[in-house]
Amino acid sequence: MMLSKSGRVAQLGERQNRTLEVVGSSPITSTNFFGGLFVPEIARFYGIVIKMFFNDHLPPHFHAIYGERVGMFEISTLEMIEGDLPNRAIKLVKEWAEKYQTELMAMWNNQEFRRLEGLE
Repeated sequence: MMLSKSGRVAQLGERQNRTLEVVGSSPITSTNFFGGLFVPEIARFYGIVIKMFFNDHLPPHFHAIYGERVGMFEISTLEMIEGDLPNRAIKLVKEWAEKYQTELMAMWNNQEFRRLEGLE
């Protein structure tokens, strides 16, 4: 997945159903491969999907997808560094990320993904 200039999702390659064993969790089974890159779904809440790429570029970040709108959030600051999410979605993503900031950084550093709870 890449962000286009408008922030819309541009998919690379064919989607394939795959299963990956995730540390400390049950397997994630989904269409989480884009252009040969594994993009695990970490959480889902209020229509927002949180994903993180293996071997992605710096700074450490995660992606939030809300319909056709996307945002990329830096883990250390929780600021949206790219994208076009509406303000309400940005607020919800930041609220969620504050709760799991340590876990997100550990996932980035160790590439050991696990599913996290959404907002309640």
